[in-house]
Amino acid sequence: MSISPLGLCKQAATRRNSLNGYWSLGDHINIKNRMSLLNYMKKQWFELKTLNEKLGYEYAICALQHRLYLSGGVINYKRRFMYFDGSEKRWFQLSDLLSDREQHIMTAVDKCIYVLGGKTSVERGEIQRYDTVVPGWIKCGSMALPVAGARSVVIAERIYIFGGYECGSAPTSKVAIDTIQCFDTKSKLSWSYKTPRLPFQMKSSAFGVVHLGMHIYVVHKSVVYKMIETLTDDAKIEKIGLLPKSCFNQDFGVAGFGTNIVVFGGEYENFEESKRRMQMDTISMQAVEIPLALPFTM
Repeated sequence: MSISPLGLCKQAATRRNSLNGYWSLGDHINIKNRMSLLNYMKKQWFELKTLNEKLGYEYAICALQHRLYLSGGVINYKRRFMYFDGSEKRWFQLSDLLSDREQHIMTAVDKCIYVLGGKTSVERGEIQRYDTVVPGWIKCGSMALPVAGARSVVIAERIYIFGGYECGSAPTSKVAIDTIQCFDTKSKLSWSYKTPRLPFQMKSSAFGVVHLGMHIYVVHKSVVYKMIETLTDDAKIEKIGLLPKSCFNQDFGVAGFGTNIVVFGGEYENFEESKRRMQMDTISMQAVEIPLALPFTM
C-alpha cells in the first residue's frame, strides 16, 4: 500500500501501492479475488471490483497516473499484465510479459513500467520495460545481482532494490541477503553497493521500504532506518527511531504519505495476524496508533 511495492504474506503476496491519494491492498492467501482501496484523506475503505479470474499471489503491482498495474504471480497464467483504470473503475488486459514472473519487482519511472527480478523461466537478471505511450515490451538491461522477494523504491530515474534472495541460473537455497543495488533507467547501468548494506539479511516478508521525497526509509521489526545521501556512493543507513508496538514481526505493509511513514497489518511473534496501523512523523519522530483497521487481516 505505498508508492513502492510490495510485501510477501506467508505463502501469498500482499501487494500495496498508491493511486492518486488512494492505497490498494490485496490479496490474502484465503481471499484470492479481493482487492481493497483506501481513500487516505477520508479514511474510508472500499472494494475494488476484480476480474472473474483469481488474483492469486506473489504478483507485483505499481501505480502510474490513474492506473494500477498488476503482473505475473502464482496463478495459472504467470505472464499476465493488466491495469485497473481509476476513472473507468474496471480492469483492462494488456500485452503479456515477455516471460513468466513471480516474486518480482514492478515499478513505474516516467511513463514506463519496469519489471525486474523474481522467479522466471528465462534469464533471471533480465530487466523488461513497457512503454505506456507506444505500448510494447522490450528488454532494457540486466540486474547486477538477480534476486526474488526483494523490495524497491524509485528516486529520480533510479530504481533501488533491497534484500531478497539470489535467484541465478543455479539452484538456490533462498538464503536472504543484505545487498542494496540500483538500476539507472537512463544509462541502463546496474550495480550493487559495497556500502551501504541493509543492517539485516531479509526477504521482503520481514521488512518494508518507502521513500518520502528524496529520502528512503526502511522498517524492520518496529525499527525505522533512514538511508543517508541516497544518490551518492557514500550512502549509509542509520537507525532513526522506533515504533511503539512490536507487532510488526513480518508480513506487514509500509506506505508513505506526506511526511508520515505508515505501517499496517502484519503478524505477531505468535503468528497471530493484525489489522493495526501505526504512523510515524519523520519530522517530529513521534509515532502513534491510528484507529483505522484494515478490511481484513494480513
